[in-house]
Amino acid sequence: MATLSILSNFSLPSQGLTVQGKQGAAADALTDELDITVSGTYHLVLGTLATATVRTVFDDDDDVPADWDYLYLWADQDCYIQLVGATGNAVFKVEATVPFWLPGFDAVLAVANTTIITGGSEPSLEDIDSVVIGNYSGTTLNFFFAVID
Repeated sequence: MATLSILSNFSLPSQGLTVQGKQGAAADALTDELDITVSGTYHLVLGTLATATVRTVFDDDDDVPADWDYLYLWADQDCYIQLVGATGNAVFKVEATVPFWLPGFDAVLAVANTTIITGGSEPSLEDIDSVVIGNYSGTTLNFFFAVID
């Protein structure tokens, strides 16, 4: 077992007020890390990607860990990350130098553009089989990608 320490927060001074968001318990300070227990197995990809190209950075058929607790992507150019399941996928635009992470589960719920989750039953998610990064920024993308179990 290992400890994954997460530090993620923001502070926005606007209109005489400062709005803050952070990880951890309500009483924790902005600088308090959130620690979660993981197995310590990870898959890392550090690389570059030419403009107008895509790269599969994770495939659960080939990479270990096949199931993970935390996904992290940092890139120096705007890019896209695609989370691909067995029957659907979800695509997110990622802003340059702003980390994208997915904590908790390697699962996704792919739905039509206008479908919202509803009360009653918990949504049924499907396992993320692969992760693809796409660069359309007009310049070479430098990135760091990791999944951690």
